[in-house]
Amino acid sequence: MKHGNVSCTVAMDSEKETNMEHNQNQNQNQNHSNQNQNQNHNPPQLPPMAFLGLSLVTWQTLLIIAFPLIYGSFSRIRAVLLFIRHPLKSMEARRNDQTTTSRVKDKGEETPPARRYWRLQTVFLGVIIVVHCVRFMGENPRASNPFRLTKQLLNVPSSTLATSLERYYRSQGLKEMPAEQERLIRKLNTLDARLLYSTLGPAPFLGCSWCRPPSSKANGSDHLYFSLARLGFEYASLLLVVGLMTTGASQLNTKRRVWRARLGFLTMFVFVFEAVLLSLLVRIPSLLTAMDSARMTWDALFLFRSALFALFFLAAWWAVVSEPPRDLLTPSAKLGFGLAALASDLDSLVNRLRLTALQRTALMKDGDYRTRIQQFWEKVERQATQASSSASIESLKDTMGLSASEMKNHEARDQLRTWIDNVYPDPSLSLSASPSPNPPSL
Repeated sequence: MKHGNVSCTVAMDSEKETNMEHNQNQNQNQNHSNQNQNQNHNPPQLPPMAFLGLSLVTWQTLLIIAFPLIYGSFSRIRAVLLFIRHPLKSMEARRNDQTTTSRVKDKGEETPPARRYWRLQTVFLGVIIVVHCVRFMGENPRASNPFRLTKQLLNVPSSTLATSLERYYRSQGLKEMPAEQERLIRKLNTLDARLLYSTLGPAPFLGCSWCRPPSSKANGSDHLYFSLARLGFEYASLLLVVGLMTTGASQLNTKRRVWRARLGFLTMFVFVFEAVLLSLLVRIPSLLTAMDSARMTWDALFLFRSALFALFFLAAWWAVVSEPPRDLLTPSAKLGFGLAALASDLDSLVNRLRLTALQRTALMKDGDYRTRIQQFWEKVERQATQASSSASIESLKDTMGLSASEMKNHEARDQLRTWIDNVYPDPSLSLSASPSPNPPSL
């Protein structure tokens, strides 16, 4: 019995072990299936990219922190490379620099100061840029182009264009269409007018009162002349602003003089190019064949012109502020020295006036001198009376036609004055020479 019981227990234990192994195998199979499902649902993740054992984020952080040091060491890196390439030449250059600096220190010469960027030209540039931006915002043709606002083609019917514009302005919160836009749409009632509008912009249609509507007889020449006149005024204003910003460019070989000439030639070249381009587009009808809303030559030229004007303003400003100063004085120091020189000149003038007044007072206290002055003026009066009562002078005046006050013979009057000066010379303070009682005859 005991042996039977033991065999039963052994059989039961073996069944339990087999069941446990079966359960473990099932669990392992389930785990493998779950892992396979997870791998199918989630794509394989790439390992993080690294360089020299550090991730890219770490390298980025290190570069940001070390950027000032790297930027400051560019000159040193260049010097090291030059030394490696030409060691003897770099040493000689270093020695020459040391000798020149020592000579400058021995002579007592001062190096020129740093460039002064904040000058009057900077304030003037700011004002000009503000005015230019305001003009760009107010006259930008893209903001009021009906074909761009409604995204319609150039050959769209006028009623459809007006309806689309009204719908657009209602979406912008406006109850009515602007008056200028309505007037522009009324004038763009033909395809020729719309093609001309895409080339010359809205100014000839809104501002020109003598321009004839484009047709077979009038091919848009009036609108072209009006646009070219406005264009010439804009480029003349650009030349005026550049000239004002580069004031003081009268001396040769100065940076502002060179850049003023360059900007002037470039301005004239761009104006001629734009005028020729517009003339060709207007005069040759075969070039006006585009029918889509993307063909807006005037809009593109306006953007190009605005950017070019701003670039010219900056170039003129930079030509002035980057020019090294002619002397070592600042503008405030120059003003101080100028005021000091003016005060010194005024002081010397006052001293000279005081000295003249003292001399006159001292001379007038001398009785002999006062007597001679009185005799001098008496002699002048006698000569004037004698000259006015002389018969020869009266006859000479009648001969020259100077007796009548209506006659204004300046040449004869000058001849008579010369003769009187020769006959009656200016009296002097010396009373030794007595006047001749009888004047010489003519």
